[in-house]
Amino acid sequence: MPLDPKLNKFTTIGATTVNIDFVEFLTGRGIKTLYLADVNCTDTAVPQDGTTLILTPNQIFSDVGTFSSGHNTAMDEDFDMVIEETIQVDGEVIVTLPCLALQNGAGAFQHDITVKIRHWDGSTETDLVSMVSKISRTMAGGAVGQHEIITVKGSVTRTFLKGETLRVSISHGATGNLSAILFGIDPKSRLTGLNVTVTGSSSQGTWINTSASTVALPIRIE
Repeated sequence: MPLDPKLNKFTTIGATTVNIDFVEFLTGRGIKTLYLADVNCTDTAVPQDGTTLILTPNQIFSDVGTFSSGHNTAMDEDFDMVIEETIQVDGEVIVTLPCLALQNGAGAFQHDITVKIRHWDGSTETDLVSMVSKISRTMAGGAVGQHEIITVKGSVTRTFLKGETLRVSISHGATGNLSAILFGIDPKSRLTGLNVTVTGSSSQGTWINTSASTVALPIRIE
């Protein structure tokens, strides 16, 4: 006998299947982890020239795996990801950045790291949230490097349409005896084989724990 039309909505499957856990069901939000990465590098020196910086959901191996402010210079870099389907970012965004603070001499220094979450539609860049971390250090004399993991958070509510760009911007400035700062941007979190020096600086350091920079992005589940 033919199927009762009233039962169709219970017995047919849509084109898309979405898996959510219990916490996501209760809060109405899922957390998507994105990674900062570099591809298509044409220069292995730090800071690199001709490098493409990207934001990706995949744990790829970065080409070089680090980027830097350079020797005694400020830095402002963008990591972009084009949105493939409309999403609503809604909640606290948490960004974690592993870095090496490089110093040539003894004494105190302070460096400010600003992370901005931005919306880019191809013509207009809109700041959604700005998060600032200030770190002060006093280090012994000589050419040394201090490994740090920096985490900042901020609230974002914004709908990204298909074809628009989610942008994470990292800027850095310093005072005192800091010569440069080197960020880890390898989604695979390699601890060896990454650059630990900056052109113009004699400082060196060692990566510990992780070299993966991550963005925990809260996505509204309808």
